Amino acid sequence: MQWQRTEEVALSGNIESIGVMERYQRQSESRPGAGFSNRVEKHVHRRYRIEHSNVKFRWYHAKASLSGRFFCEGGKDMLELFVPTIETDRLILRPIRIEDAQDLFDYASDEEVVKMLSWPRHETLERSVKSINEHFLTRPQRGIPEAFAIVLKENGKMIGTVDVHTVRFGDVGEIGYVLNHTYHNHGYMSEALKAAIPIWFTMTGFRRLEIMHNIINIASRKVIEKAGFIKEGVYRQLRSEKDGQYYDFPFYALLKEDIERE
Repeated sequence: MQWQRTEEVALSGNIESIGVMERYQRQSESRPGAGFSNRVEKHVHRRYRIEHSNVKFRWYHAKASLSGRFFCEGGKDMLELFVPTIETDRLILRPIRIEDAQDLFDYASDEEVVKMLSWPRHETLERSVKSINEHFLTRPQRGIPEAFAIVLKENGKMIGTVDVHTVRFGDVGEIGYVLNHTYHNHGYMSEALKAAIPIWFTMTGFRRLEIMHNIINIASRKVIEKAGFIKEGVYRQLRSEKDGQYYDFPFYALLKEDIERE
């Protein structure tokens, strides 16, 4: 991969001399009407970074210590950030849309559902509308694949989501999911996850998928294990939940080659 500096860097000296290191090679970005693009980060001493995209993009610098524009020739494939609509025996998985706000509010306002999630309970329908507009619908612009809405075939109700919410190293994605409490223990999340995984590997372009759960969330552990994820370790006392206690989080991964061997 060849890099050319096209704008002076806001640091004295040659950029190579300050230890610029290439970090992400497949952190992709898409903008409406602009198609897909490679996006590459270069890191400096683990604290500063330059980001490059071959669409017009806002150039960031950390702590006002490093900024610049770079031109990249070559690079690896980029991620496909738009997901298709797919069907399973009982479900339709499709991109979430603003019309799902009421169904989202139905479970996002349930304290039982959100007690082990990182985000707070939605107290109003307007909060759910805002979540869709600002969190879900902006994902492609932020280099994150669209979320799958989980929809019941029998009545068209959106009962949850399953998605890759974090992208690292360009081709590693972390999965999250949430399901309306009324529909727990019916195998819906396992059915949705089983359908989404091949899409993330073959169409979206991930090489590795990761997932974790609160150690006391046995139902989530069963979903993860049923999907074929391999346990790789435990994050000890990773974070505190809404009860104020710190919990361990077992973490798992699935490689593209794992499902190719099946």
